[in-house]
Amino acid sequence: MMIHRQFVPIALALLMRGASPDGSVAISGTVRDAGSGRTIPGAVISARDTVAGISISVRASVTGKFVIPASAWRTHLLVARAPGYNERSVPGGTSPVAIRLSSNSVPLSRIPSSRFLEAIKDDSVKRRFILDCAGCHTIDERITHEDGRPRSRASWATAITRMVDRYGANSSFPVISPGRDADQTADWLTKVLAGVDSRARHDWDVSRPVGDAGRAVVTEYALPETRDVPNSLALDARGNVVVTGMQTGAMFVLDPETGKFTTLQIPAANANPRDVAVDRDGSWWVLLGEPHQIARRDAKSGQWKFFDIGMYGHSLVRDDSGVWFNGLFTGNPPVLGRLTEAGDVQTFAMPVNTARTDTFTTLPYELRRDDDGNIWGSELRGDRLVRFTPATGALRVYPLPMPGSGPRRFDIGKDGKVWIPMFGYGALGKLDPSTGNVFHYLLPVSSSAPYVARVNRRTGQVWVATGAADMVFMFDPARARWTEYPLPTRGALVTSMEIDARTGAIWMTYGASPGIAPRVARLEIAR
Repeated sequence: MMIHRQFVPIALALLMRGASPDGSVAISGTVRDAGSGRTIPGAVISARDTVAGISISVRASVTGKFVIPASAWRTHLLVARAPGYNERSVPGGTSPVAIRLSSNSVPLSRIPSSRFLEAIKDDSVKRRFILDCAGCHTIDERITHEDGRPRSRASWATAITRMVDRYGANSSFPVISPGRDADQTADWLTKVLAGVDSRARHDWDVSRPVGDAGRAVVTEYALPETRDVPNSLALDARGNVVVTGMQTGAMFVLDPETGKFTTLQIPAANANPRDVAVDRDGSWWVLLGEPHQIARRDAKSGQWKFFDIGMYGHSLVRDDSGVWFNGLFTGNPPVLGRLTEAGDVQTFAMPVNTARTDTFTTLPYELRRDDDGNIWGSELRGDRLVRFTPATGALRVYPLPMPGSGPRRFDIGKDGKVWIPMFGYGALGKLDPSTGNVFHYLLPVSSSAPYVARVNRRTGQVWVATGAADMVFMFDPARARWTEYPLPTRGALVTSMEIDARTGAIWMTYGASPGIAPRVARLEIAR
């Protein structure tokens, strides 16, 4: 529940008594080992409203105690889980709640994708596989096993052939790199994943909550359309969350106060919305992939306007009088474009990526605008960033030193430093634009596939969400220190993230395809 600033003193007093302004009550209790009676630090406890599709999750403290904040939603079920224990569900009742978990070996279905990827040694082949195959779905037990047994070599070959036919270099959607051979990949996976069952389980644990991690509250909202993929989100001036439904052609608006979604269908065939930006007046700019268009929805009238841009776009970013976009499949050189509010389109060829020996796309990915008005773009398969200065037309290329880095959704701090999630390499990069030097910090969980980074401009902290670890990480540049925030949902491939500048809340979308039921999630630090 969002607490408005003017109600903070009242709200804090009510929370101390276990109640919220609407009369709902916080849930507290303890999690213990059913055999020994010892408390279980770090256990995750979720209060679920199974009707509304909302869950609120916290972690037990080092003494096994937990408090789930009072919310406006009814709790129908409490679910507790911890590594090495059977998950247990109990009816949501009065506090305090005593939950006892029975120990058990960890089922593979609860092991995150990062553990399976960690079983493969880090080299260029692995990084290329992560870039080709781990961006849309998690590489976990659902992929590596069939009917409880490791997938056979023949089954791997069939599955990879199907993927290459749909998404390979010769397809209409070439996100898999050229040269991906189904038989060679099947041979490699059969070899490197042999015995992955025991290696993935070995010593797997979730770290104990330390500092702010122990006060994290994660609220998850099930998207109304269970077959959709929420690719991107943006926050409007009221704090509502605007989400693109990439598969259904719908836009979803979440009101955090009520936990309810409003669904708006885009009036275009096969709309395929990939990215969204919100104006100060609340109007939306939505990039439509399949129609090769950008749509604008006026906040006051609700009317839509559509503009042809001549390419399958991936990302967009606003400036003072228009919107910038990039083409996902425009080849080498990549193409940057600009659409004015009057509907004029201009395109700019970016520098040819000379590190590539083929003419296939480098997969331009994120776009960001810095405080000086420069437009920055990353290339997922090109291992570089490009900066374009609209006022002069100047271009500068920033190559990343690690092959297979896979820069995805990056961000720029107030000091101009660029923070880059290296999806293939498992690190957070820091680029100094003045020198071109790139430093990198390995994430605490290797093979976590960092997908998106966002800078909290008030604190300077860098938040990194992953595609494989079911975690969010916070990096404090001043101390070069990481904090880990486990997410309660297994298979939570985070595709987008934004920070609410007013509250500091972290908003995310889970967008695995195929995978878990799609969700929007909010991470807050209880004070």
